[in-house]
Amino acid sequence: MRQPRRCARVGHARPPRPRNRPARPADADKRLAEIVALLGGSGDYAATFGERFRTEVPKPRFDAIAAKLRTGLGKPTGIGRVERHNALEADASLMFERGRARVRLTLAPGGTRQVAGFAIVGTAPLADSFAGIVAEAARLPGDTGFGIYALEDPSPRAIGEHRGEAAAPIGSAFKLWVLAELAAQVADGKHRWDEVAPLGPRSLASGITQDWPAGTPMTLQALATLMISISDNTATDTLVALLGRDAVDARAQALGAASLPVLTTAEAFRLKHPAAAALATGWATLTPEQRRARLADPALAKVPLDPALFGDTAVRPEIEWFASPRAMARTLDWLSRKGGSQALAILATARADRHGLAYVGYKGGSEPGILSLNHLARDRSGRWYVVAASQHRGDGAIEPSALDNLVARALDLIGAAR
Repeated sequence: MRQPRRCARVGHARPPRPRNRPARPADADKRLAEIVALLGGSGDYAATFGERFRTEVPKPRFDAIAAKLRTGLGKPTGIGRVERHNALEADASLMFERGRARVRLTLAPGGTRQVAGFAIVGTAPLADSFAGIVAEAARLPGDTGFGIYALEDPSPRAIGEHRGEAAAPIGSAFKLWVLAELAAQVADGKHRWDEVAPLGPRSLASGITQDWPAGTPMTLQALATLMISISDNTATDTLVALLGRDAVDARAQALGAASLPVLTTAEAFRLKHPAAAALATGWATLTPEQRRARLADPALAKVPLDPALFGDTAVRPEIEWFASPRAMARTLDWLSRKGGSQALAILATARADRHGLAYVGYKGGSEPGILSLNHLARDRSGRWYVVAASQHRGDGAIEPSALDNLVARALDLIGAAR
């Protein structure tokens, strides 16, 4: 129930301690121009990259990566959009003859301002299209679902879609249903964002509150923010208990959940444990009522919460939260219309400018063999969109960068549309 990693690194070395002058935007621009030259086969590798980076990524390895980029995209031609996060960190698009590469740059804070970290986040052809993105998603290993939706009345309209109706495991993305029910109960006056509740029983990481004292006073806004921003499982289970299982189930069902009841994270961890084999047997064929009866069995509470449960492959993937890309689009559509400003602020990420968008909200989920990426976007003209993607396979771990790059390309296209 963790968030996926956001990029694959070419290399990254910890920068040295600051010494003197503050960095300027021109420093990043200068180093990006030098990297463009190096990707084209010229330039001074030792002058551009710091010693620690060069140790981790020797020049022959960098040259091999550059050659692979030129094979796919042609010669580098310049720098596109640059998003500066601060004086030392920036994201940028590097332009090639037939495409572009999204990169992440970190400068060392020392006087030389050499490059301490450089990551190629993803690539895209110049003549990109929603249809091409969906076709690439369909070719990824395992079972994939991918949908790009314009949020229109009376329901989201598919712009591009692959297996949009097929339910798939979504991991922590189920927390969007919890956020929606919380927002609904706040709107109905049953709860307040600033209401204080005690932290409930611990679950496993991801998150931080599993290590906090039991009963720590928490505002509902803080619980929801932790649930979405770092996928905190204990905060999530606290909210489910506060809102009520029946209410969360009803909300999830209305928004397209393909399996009920909505498990708490602790219930899912315990059911996946070998000690719960008797309770988990035949789970996929049980009715919601039969599942609720097993969840109420006192034996389940005695099953340990084992952080060593997960390895490289999916663990009991039938014990999960399931939804289709269309259902995730419906969920994010509801939040965009009825969730209110606080729910949208909780969902918001810092990625909007990166794609030329006015707003981007996000909730993903991942476990071994399971990946779900769900973005809510608003363009500069005020139009709303959803990009919902999932990938799962029972025979091995998923490398998230491929699906993540396709989602980023879809957001780029939405941001570029006028």
